[in-house]
Amino acid sequence: MASQHYHRMMKSEKQHEEIEHIEDSLMSDENTSQYDELQLKNLEKALENMEGECKEILILNYYKNLKLNDIAEQLGKNYDALRKQKERCVNMLVKIFNSFNVLQ
Repeated sequence: MASQHYHRMMKSEKQHEEIEHIEDSLMSDENTSQYDELQLKNLEKALENMEGECKEILILNYYKNLKLNDIAEQLGKNYDALRKQKERCVNMLVKIFNSFNVLQ
Protein backbone atom coordinates (compact mmCIF):
# COMPACT_ATOMS: atom_id res chain seq x y z
CA MET A 1 0.00 0.00 0.00
CA ALA A 2 2.74 2.46 0.90
CA SER A 3 4.69 1.59 -2.24
CA GLN A 4 1.61 2.30 -4.39
CA HIS A 5 1.22 5.68 -2.73
CA TYR A 6 4.91 6.39 -3.30
CA HIS A 7 4.66 5.45 -7.00
CA ARG A 8 1.58 7.65 -7.45
CA MET A 9 3.34 10.57 -5.81
CA MET A 10 6.44 10.06 -7.97
CA LYS A 11 4.30 9.90 -11.13
CA SER A 12 2.48 13.09 -10.14
CA GLU A 13 5.78 14.80 -9.33
CA LYS A 14 7.19 13.77 -12.72
CA GLN A 15 4.14 15.23 -14.51
CA HIS A 16 4.52 18.53 -12.64
CA GLU A 17 8.22 18.63 -13.47
CA GLU A 18 7.39 17.92 -17.13
CA ILE A 19 4.90 20.79 -17.37
CA GLU A 20 7.25 23.14 -15.49
CA HIS A 21 10.10 22.15 -17.80
CA ILE A 22 7.94 22.95 -20.83
CA GLU A 23 7.00 26.31 -19.33
CA ASP A 24 10.55 27.15 -18.26
CA SER A 25 12.09 26.35 -21.61
CA LEU A 26 9.36 28.16 -23.51
CA MET A 27 9.10 31.25 -21.33
CA SER A 28 12.78 32.08 -20.97
CA ASP A 29 13.83 35.32 -22.66
CA GLU A 30 16.98 33.83 -24.12
CA ASN A 31 15.13 31.00 -25.89
CA THR A 32 13.44 32.62 -28.85
CA SER A 33 14.20 30.19 -31.63
CA GLN A 34 11.52 29.18 -34.11
CA TYR A 35 11.32 25.77 -32.46
CA ASP A 36 10.59 27.31 -29.07
CA GLU A 37 8.02 29.65 -30.57
CA LEU A 38 6.32 26.66 -32.18
CA GLN A 39 6.36 24.80 -28.85
CA LEU A 40 4.85 27.81 -27.09
CA LYS A 41 2.11 28.04 -29.71
CA ASN A 42 1.44 24.32 -29.28
CA LEU A 43 1.22 24.72 -25.51
CA GLU A 44 -1.21 27.62 -25.95
CA LYS A 45 -3.27 25.56 -28.44
CA ALA A 46 -3.29 22.62 -26.05
CA LEU A 47 -4.51 24.83 -23.22
CA GLU A 48 -7.21 26.31 -25.47
CA ASN A 49 -8.42 22.76 -26.18
CA MET A 50 -8.86 22.03 -22.49
CA GLU A 51 -12.38 21.93 -21.13
CA GLY A 52 -13.67 24.72 -18.87
CA GLU A 53 -12.73 23.81 -15.33
CA CYS A 54 -9.48 22.05 -16.27
CA LYS A 55 -8.39 25.09 -18.21
CA GLU A 56 -9.35 27.36 -15.31
CA ILE A 57 -7.48 25.26 -12.73
CA LEU A 58 -4.29 25.16 -14.80
CA ILE A 59 -4.37 28.88 -15.55
CA LEU A 60 -4.98 29.76 -11.91
CA ASN A 61 -2.21 27.44 -10.72
CA TYR A 62 0.49 27.90 -13.36
CA TYR A 63 -0.09 31.36 -14.79
CA LYS A 64 -1.59 33.22 -11.83
CA ASN A 65 0.53 31.25 -9.32
CA LEU A 66 -2.37 30.52 -6.96
CA LYS A 67 -1.88 27.67 -4.52
CA LEU A 68 -4.23 24.70 -4.71
CA ASN A 69 -5.72 25.61 -1.32
CA ASP A 70 -6.71 29.02 -2.67
CA ILE A 71 -8.08 27.56 -5.90
CA ALA A 72 -10.10 24.97 -3.98
CA GLU A 73 -11.60 27.70 -1.83
CA GLN A 74 -12.33 29.89 -4.87
CA LEU A 75 -14.04 27.03 -6.73
CA GLY A 76 -15.79 25.67 -3.65
CA LYS A 77 -14.05 22.29 -3.90
CA ASN A 78 -12.33 19.94 -1.52
CA TYR A 79 -8.53 20.31 -1.65
CA ASP A 80 -7.85 16.59 -2.24
CA ALA A 81 -10.47 16.38 -4.99
CA LEU A 82 -9.00 19.46 -6.67
CA ARG A 83 -5.46 18.10 -6.41
CA LYS A 84 -6.56 14.88 -8.14
CA GLN A 85 -8.50 16.83 -10.77
CA LYS A 86 -5.45 19.00 -11.47
CA GLU A 87 -3.36 15.86 -11.90
CA ARG A 88 -5.85 14.57 -14.50
CA CYS A 89 -5.88 17.97 -16.20
CA VAL A 90 -2.08 18.04 -16.43
CA ASN A 91 -2.13 14.54 -17.94
CA MET A 92 -4.69 15.68 -20.49
CA LEU A 93 -2.71 18.84 -21.31
CA VAL A 94 0.49 16.83 -21.84
CA LYS A 95 -1.33 14.39 -24.16
CA ILE A 96 -2.83 17.22 -26.20
CA PHE A 97 0.51 19.05 -26.31
CA ASN A 98 2.33 15.91 -27.44
CA SER A 99 -0.25 15.27 -30.15
CA PHE A 100 0.43 18.74 -31.60
CA ASN A 101 4.16 18.02 -31.58
CA VAL A 102 3.68 14.70 -33.38
CA LEU A 103 1.62 16.39 -36.08
CA GLN A 104 4.29 19.01 -36.80
